[in-house]
This record gives sequence, C-alpha cells and structure tokens, in this order.
Amino acid sequence: MTMMIGSVVGVLLHWRRTLVKGDRWGALGSWGLLLLAVVVLAPIHLPTALSRGPLGLPALLSVVVILGFVGTPDSMGARALSLPVFTWVGKRAYGLYLYHFPIILSPLVPGTFERLGVDAPLVVDLIVALGLTILVAWGSYRWVEVPFLRMKGRFRGGIAEAETPTRAAS
Repeated sequence: MTMMIGSVVGVLLHWRRTLVKGDRWGALGSWGLLLLAVVVLAPIHLPTALSRGPLGLPALLSVVVILGFVGTPDSMGARALSLPVFTWVGKRAYGLYLYHFPIILSPLVPGTFERLGVDAPLVVDLIVALGLTILVAWGSYRWVEVPFLRMKGRFRGGIAEAETPTRAAS
C-alpha cells in the first residue's frame, strides 16, 4: 500500500509539479526529513498504529519530504540529499533493498563470529551483514544494472518504429 501511495504521489507530481512550488514546501520538506530521521533512527518504539501500514508515520513523512523537495530543489534539505553519499546510496537503493533480507537470513551471516569462537554481540553480525549487503548491491549495480541502463536507449526508437507499421496495417 505504501508503494501505491508513492506511485500516486509520483503521478500527481508528473501532472502538476506546480502544486508544490514555493519556499514553504521546502521548509516543510526539511522539517519532514528531520522528523523522519528522528522517527527512523531514534531508539524509541512507536505504537504499531503510528509505525506500520499505509498511513504510518514514516510513510506519511516520506510523502512530505518528497513533496517538499520536488518543488524546491534548492532548499537546504534537498541540497543535503544531493550530497554524493546519498546519491550513491540512492542509485543502489533497489539492490540494497533486494539483497538485505536474504543476506540477513542466510545461514552464513548470523552467528558467523560465534562459529569462529569469537564472542561478539549481535550488532557485529548486523554490521557484517550490512557490509556484505553493500558489497553485493554495489556489484549488482556495477555488473547488472548499469549494463541494462546503457541498453535502454537502444530500444526506445526501435519500439516506436516497430509499432507504427503494425498500426498502419491494421
């Protein structure tokens, strides 16, 4: 459901980008980003009603951030999200999302240090899993996604040309 909300916001912004123009939207996006960081990173447990579902606080704050920064790309928050570290993560976000769960659940990562006879806290296993996830996502981006992204331009003209004669023949 949250992906559907994001898709609807994307379609609306594609049609009516002027809806979110102005400094107030930039300020709203910046405050939304700050609050989202606090909600996601703070070691507090939100009640389930606030943290899950399509109307969960993180989902709603994400919409506020998107709406705020699309209309004001020169706002402080939008500039912060344009820093190289965030754009690097953003380009590999799908891979990070795709691979994190299988890596965390794989029999290799959890308890690795325990099997080696090292008494390490769970956080060390999670750091190893994060590092492995970043490495796999980087490799996937480099050797799978980028080659396909290079090829996509080849097919745009070809598809349009191929469809034209078929329609004329019908």
